[in-house]
Amino acid sequence: MKALALVESPNHVCCRYRIRPFASSLRERGWDPEIRSVPRNLPGLLVQLASVRHYDSVILQRRLLPGWQFAILRRFSPRLIFDFDDAIFHRDSYHRKGIHSPARQRQFARTVRAADAVIAGNNFLTEPALRAGAQVAAIKTIPTCVDASRYPEKEVGETGPLRLVWIGSASTLQGLEQSRAIWERLGRDIPDIKMIVIADRFPRFESLPVVSATWNEIDEARQLAAGDIGISWIPDDDWSRGKCGLKILQYQAAGLPVVANPVGIHPELVNHEVSGFLASTEDEWLNAVRSLLEPKLRREMGSRGRRSVEARFSPSRWTSAFADIVTGERRRISGSDIANIEQGSASDALDTIRLIGKVFDEYGFVFNARTELPDLFNFDRHYAPPAGGFFVIRNNGRVAASIGVERNGDATAELHRLYVDPEFRSLGWGRALVERTLQWCRNNGIRHIFLWSDTRLDFAHMLYTSMGFTRTDRRPIPKDINNTWEYRFDREI
Repeated sequence: MKALALVESPNHVCCRYRIRPFASSLRERGWDPEIRSVPRNLPGLLVQLASVRHYDSVILQRRLLPGWQFAILRRFSPRLIFDFDDAIFHRDSYHRKGIHSPARQRQFARTVRAADAVIAGNNFLTEPALRAGAQVAAIKTIPTCVDASRYPEKEVGETGPLRLVWIGSASTLQGLEQSRAIWERLGRDIPDIKMIVIADRFPRFESLPVVSATWNEIDEARQLAAGDIGISWIPDDDWSRGKCGLKILQYQAAGLPVVANPVGIHPELVNHEVSGFLASTEDEWLNAVRSLLEPKLRREMGSRGRRSVEARFSPSRWTSAFADIVTGERRRISGSDIANIEQGSASDALDTIRLIGKVFDEYGFVFNARTELPDLFNFDRHYAPPAGGFFVIRNNGRVAASIGVERNGDATAELHRLYVDPEFRSLGWGRALVERTLQWCRNNGIRHIFLWSDTRLDFAHMLYTSMGFTRTDRRPIPKDINNTWEYRFDREI
C-alpha cells in the first residue's frame, strides 16, 4: 500500500512538523509513504495530479487548488486527506487587501466537502470546516507536534544578561515589528536585556539590542537554548486564531518559560503563572519579564512547559491517530454495537471515575479525581432526582460511557461528564447519551441546557455542534495543572 503527501516542500515547516514525524507509523503498518512538492508549473502539476491514481491514499497539505485542478485530484485519488494548520480560507493578517477572501473560502469549502478526511491543526479550525460543509465524521484534530527529545533542556544560569528569544519566518516577523512599543519599553526599563531573533530577516529596535541568528534546521534547538524567555505576539484577528503555536511549543520543548499575548491558541499552551505569563499591555509584559529575572522561577516554569509538550504534543502521542486517518483503518472492538442506556446511580461513581481517568490518560492529562470530579464524590446531591439525572452504557458490567445532567434553576440545566471509552468510539454512543439527556430535560420542564467542555476535546465539540448546540464563551481554569481552557455550549430545548 502506498501513500503520497503533496506539500509545499519536504523542508517546509508544515511538512517537517505535520507529515515527516508520522511516516514511520505508516511504515509499521506496511505502507510506503512518499512526500512530493506540488509543482508550480502547469505541465508538471498535471502530470503529478494524474499520477495519484497509483497511490492508495493522498494527503494534500494546505494547498487550495483551482476547481478544475482539484477535480482531477479528487477523481484519481482513491482516498483523499486534506491537512491544514492555518486559517487558509483567509489572507494573512498583513495582506494589503485585508484577511477576508471570498475566493479562498470557496476553494476551502470545495476541498473540505470533497475530502474523505480533514485534519485540522487546532479546534478553532474545525468550525470553519464544518460551516463549509465538511462531514462531522470526516474532521479530525491533530496538533502540530514537537519532539522534545530534540531540544536540550535549558540550563538556567544565575548570572548574565536576560535574553528574550523569538523564532519564526519573515512573514510572522511582522507581528514582532507591529508590537514594537512593547520591546522598546522592555529595552528602556530592564538593564542589559537583549532579544535573540532566529529567522532569515531581522528587526531593529532603538532601545533593545537584537542578536541575529540565521535559522537552520540543524541548529535551531541549540539557538533556542541560548535564550532565557520565549516570546510570542500575534494580532487579534481570525487569521492569527488559526495559528497552531509552533514557536511556543519549541520554546517549551527547550525548557524556556514563555510570555505571550492572550490571543488564539496562546492561552491553551501557556498556563498563566504556571508555565509562563499571558500579557496584553506594556505594563503586563514588563511585569512578566521582570518576574522572570529570577532564575529559579524561569527554571520551574520552563520545566512545566516541557512536561506539557512531552505529554500533549509529542509525535508519539499522535502517530496512531495519523496512521488511522491516512489508511482509513478502524480498530475492531468487541461486543455488540447496540447499546442500552441505563439510569446510573451512586454505585456507578467509582467506575465512572475509572472511565474518565482512562480518557485523561489518553490525552496525556494529569488526573486528580477529587480535584477534577467533585460531583462524583457527592453523587446524590448532583444527580439523584429531582436534582438531576445520570446515564451510563455498560460493557461486560463496566461503565463504558457516561453522561450527567443537573438542574441549574427552574428551566435550565447543565450537562456534565460525557465520556466514551476509547474502545467504543464511533458507534453513536455519545449522540445517544446526549439525546437521552435532552429527553430527560423535556420530561422535567427544562427549556435551556448548557455545558462547559475542555477546548481540546474536539470530537465532543463537533458532536455538540451537530446536535444544535452553539459555542458561546470560553474561560480558563486558573492555575490548572493541565493548562485547561473550556468552551461553553448552549442550546434551547
